[in-house]
Parts: sequence; structure tokens; C-alpha cells
Amino acid sequence: MGQTIFEFGTETVEPEEPQVEHPKSEKKEAKKKVTNKKTKAHQLAKEQRDIPVSEFFEQNRHILGFDNPTHSLITAVKEGVDNSLDACEQAGILPELKIELESLAKDELSIAIEDNGPGIIEQNVPNVFGRLLYGSRFGSGKQSRGQQGIGISAAIMYGQLTTGRSATISTRISEEHLAMRITMKLDTRNNRGNIERTEDFVWKDEGAEPDEDGIYPEKYHGTRVEFAIKGRYREARPSVLEYLKSTAIVNPHAKIIFTNPEKNTTVFERVSQENPKLPSEGVKPHPHGVELGQLIRMAHHSSEHQMARFLRNDLSSMGSKSISGVLKKARLSSIVRPQDITRIEAKGMIEAFKTTSIRTPTSGVLVPIGPKLIKLGLKQVLDEYRPDFYTLPISRTPSVFSGTPFLVEVGMVYGGNLPKDQPVQILRFANRVPLLYQAGGCAITKAIQGINWRQYGLEQ
Repeated sequence: MGQTIFEFGTETVEPEEPQVEHPKSEKKEAKKKVTNKKTKAHQLAKEQRDIPVSEFFEQNRHILGFDNPTHSLITAVKEGVDNSLDACEQAGILPELKIELESLAKDELSIAIEDNGPGIIEQNVPNVFGRLLYGSRFGSGKQSRGQQGIGISAAIMYGQLTTGRSATISTRISEEHLAMRITMKLDTRNNRGNIERTEDFVWKDEGAEPDEDGIYPEKYHGTRVEFAIKGRYREARPSVLEYLKSTAIVNPHAKIIFTNPEKNTTVFERVSQENPKLPSEGVKPHPHGVELGQLIRMAHHSSEHQMARFLRNDLSSMGSKSISGVLKKARLSSIVRPQDITRIEAKGMIEAFKTTSIRTPTSGVLVPIGPKLIKLGLKQVLDEYRPDFYTLPISRTPSVFSGTPFLVEVGMVYGGNLPKDQPVQILRFANRVPLLYQAGGCAITKAIQGINWRQYGLEQ
């Protein structure tokens, strides 16, 4: 039989195919194959779940530096000190820190870290001390000691995991507000802090001078965090004392008071009356270090609608001449939309960056210590050795790696009562934080080892 076509105006309509009736048994069998059979994939799908970030770190605490009792103690102290120094500097307060260790049982210690910073508002305490990946500095592009929002919460989490004890946070934000003492634990399933008890109290500043009746004045602002951990205190390197000595060298504006488990107190006095200047701007990726995928993401999410403006405002160190050179080499118009850039075009821009002269990052994104304060810090901590010679410290101009600007500062002390029968001691720092571990894999160590010291009259 031939096929009949009906035409109406400009549309061609074909007749519908006749419906073929399938036996009922075939219908049931087809339905059964589609819906009823459970496979191994179904079983595996039921077992899959989201993993809370705090639960992940609880089971992989070695990633955060809690891998043995000695290292864990140093890491816990470091996280608290970093928090306190950053808070004081951001508030424009010269830091005064107290670190107290107390032995509770075999390989179990209490840690207390107190500062004179701006304090923390009550509703934020369980977030600051009880949530991982919570903070104000991640993605800010500004130099600081901590950025991920993990440190102090991870230390409290490790303490809770190994001792079962709660943490206590005391804080006050001004003379007009009462001091608060909050006891809390971490809920690792939900990545949050659970408050067990809150109370107001009168906070006496026992570091100040008492009046004629022996009564100490009140403390009007600051934070004290106390928690217990499984850890081991020792005087040999690496140690908490060594960490605090190194911290005092690169933070000469801070007063640090340390009391060890034997109740012996060491004081590192403040030798500078000025806080370091805060970064004047955030760090933007530098063209010589930006990755292809990073450039595509930045372009597609940029608020700029012209490529020239994107290069000027979203990347570091791009001026009119370098922008013009990059666009010419990449064969792109200055008014093309960054949101429309393709992978091939972005790859062309990356190649153009490599062959274009672009100035180094501005120093406004970095906070160098400076030669004067490096020397003051070294003298304050190492003067007991009466060194023969302090070199004039050097601060290099900024460079860039993987889109991030950095600069290197160096100071050296020689002779005097420094141990002559021991290897040279290398003190390494990053963002004013001592680096106590993994020296063998550090670029600083390798650079020092690569210098021919004999030509300076020193043993290699």
C-alpha cells in the first residue's frame, strides 16, 4: 500500500503510525527489568554520604600536625598564639600573651593562652573555637598568620578527642561589657561548637600592678582559651620554648610570658612599641604565576565587562603598556567580554604573559619585618650568647611564585658564646611564624646549603 501525505498550507502532516498491541506478559517483563532489579550499584549508592569536614579531620588529625605527643603540644600552642597575635594586630593593640602549661596526668597537659586583644562577642565564640573552616581571612588576599579557619578549633578538637575534656573560653570586649566564661565541646558530626555553660565573672588582670590593698584591676578586653590535650612537654628541640623564642624574634612588638609545667616562667619583653603595618591591599594573582584554569575562572566571574579593565583591576601589576602588549600577542580586543573567553584564548593570554615584561608585585600587599626590627628581635632573644657579630639584615624586593607575591628577609648572628661544636642553627619563618619541622624539604634550607661558605672564611 502506498503512503498518503496530506498538505495544508505550508505544513506537511504525516499520518500516525498504527499502534501495535503487545501481549500483557511482555509488558510486565519489560517493567520488571526497568524497576525491580537491585544491583550492586544500588547498594553502594545507599552507603555513600557527605563527610563532615570536622569528622574528616578528627580521623586524619596528622594532616593538621597532631601526629605525636611532642609535635601535638607545639602545634596546639602555635595555633593559639597565631590567633592571639593576629587579633591584637588587627585591633591595633600591642600584644601581650600569656602561655601556661600544667601537667594533669601522664602525657596529659592543660594549655591556657591569654591575650589582651579585642575579645570575641558571645554568639561568635562557638564558631571561632568550635567550627573548622570558619574565619575572616580566607580569600582576603592579605598576609596573615592563619587563613583557613582551622587552627585553634582543630587544637581543641584534638584535645577533646584525646582527653574527653571540654574547653573553656573567657572573653571580654570592653569596659562597658561583662566578662564571660563559656564551657563548650565540639560536635564533629555537625561541625559546630556546643555550649555547655555560660557565666559572667569579674576578670582580674593579674599581670598589672595591684593597688595599695593588693587588689588587681579588672581586665577590660582580651580572650583566654583553656583546654587539655594528650601531649608531652620537653626542653630539647623542637620544643614549646624554642617555638616561643623564635616567635619573639620575628614579633618584637609582642610581650610573651611562658610558664612551663614546672611553674618556671620565661618572659620575652617587647622591644618595639609599634605594631606592624597591616597590608594596605589584598593580594591579586600576578600574571607571571596565574594558572590557566584560574585565569578562566577569574575571567568568567569577573565584574568587569571589558578585557582591558579585567586585566587592570583583577590581576596584579598590570599597566597600560603591559595590557596592550598582552592583548596584541594574544590577538584579543580590549573590549571583548572576559565572561566570553574560551580555553584557547585564555591559553594564548598565558603564553603572552610569559613573554611580556610585567613589573613585580607592589610591596603594599606584604608586611616585611624590616632590617631594624629583625636585628632588635635577634638581640632580644640571643643576647645571652653575647654574639661577636650581628649582620645588617636584608629585606629583598618582592618576587612572585604561582601568582602569589613574596619577599625574603635574612639576618645572621655569629661568634661569641654560640655553641662552636654544633651545626649552624637555621631559624626559618613564614609570615612571622616559626617553621620547626620538615627543614630538609624547605627552600630556605636548600638555599643556605647551596652557598659556598668557605669563601667567607666559614666551615661548610
